[in-house]
Amino acid sequence: MAAVTARSALERVRAAHHWALLPSGSATAVGDHVRRLAATGARGLVVPQIFAPPWATLGAAAMAGDLDLASGIALGFVRSPLETAMAALDLDRLSGGRFTLGIGSSTRIANEDRFGVEYDRPVSRLRELTVLLHKLVTAEEQHEVGRFEGEFWRVDLTGVRLPRPTRPSLPIYLAPLRETMTEMAAEVADGIFGHPVWSVEWITGPIRDAIDRGLAKAGRSRDQFRVAAWLRVVVTDDREQGIRDAKVGIPFYAGLRQYESYFDAIGVGDDARVLMDLTEAGAPPAELTAAVSDALVEALVPVGTPEEVAERIAPVLDVADELLLAPPNGLPGDRTRAYEAAIAEHLLPGAS
Repeated sequence: MAAVTARSALERVRAAHHWALLPSGSATAVGDHVRRLAATGARGLVVPQIFAPPWATLGAAAMAGDLDLASGIALGFVRSPLETAMAALDLDRLSGGRFTLGIGSSTRIANEDRFGVEYDRPVSRLRELTVLLHKLVTAEEQHEVGRFEGEFWRVDLTGVRLPRPTRPSLPIYLAPLRETMTEMAAEVADGIFGHPVWSVEWITGPIRDAIDRGLAKAGRSRDQFRVAAWLRVVVTDDREQGIRDAKVGIPFYAGLRQYESYFDAIGVGDDARVLMDLTEAGAPPAELTAAVSDALVEALVPVGTPEEVAERIAPVLDVADELLLAPPNGLPGDRTRAYEAAIAEHLLPGAS
């Protein structure tokens, strides 16, 4: 019976709509990577904003293949709404209608310390930004924008003729962590890119409930909203090594004091606070990795054989319409590539 369950889980995961992470690089490297990812059966490519805006890499990807494209995510508060909208319209035109605008609030540290922009009340700020961006990328609403006087954003587009979208409207996905922003996204956005630190239980419990509440508030049906679950996974026969590798990427998020309430909610708050204290004390990466508990790995990163990982993550598809499966962040390039190859070989649609 277990073998049948494992096989069913594998088939269910492989049959999902899969996004894949696309790294930046030279135009030639991006093109090569697009073609490799297309061969895995991935249906879309996601470019995050880490050390550069995602637009240039997405433009190169648009020229290299015909997969769907998304910013996953662009930081919502660090540029003007008009600039974000124009970039989205430009990419959608360049790709022939294959672009999804993914935006998020990011963290207080990123916004205030690194970009020097305001961050207060991020949920309300992102809601207003999403409403305004929707007007700017929707053909029937562009001409009605005129003077927009919001609480956080004020623009005057009177007499401005914006580029027309190639479709009636571009989809906008938000990137929430907690329930409040998830509920808001289900009210005003077209979908979500789930946070890569989400646990399976968080998605199938509180996140599902928050989506239902948001859709009910807006009077929307579930088929009007897409959910993409971003999961860090380690596919390996060497469980001990897999757990060690999973620990490398966990401090990147679990060391953030801003995420403390989330880790409390999933039952590993004390474990995460160890990392928060060390991070704030300036501990080096090796010390942070050594301080990651097995409980944090168990909560955040499914580790095991293809069958074990598939059984662990398959319940997410009761909530999610789309998956993005990726190895832990922060690993050396060769280990990252090995784990990416294992995901492609066993869990993506091109797997045999």
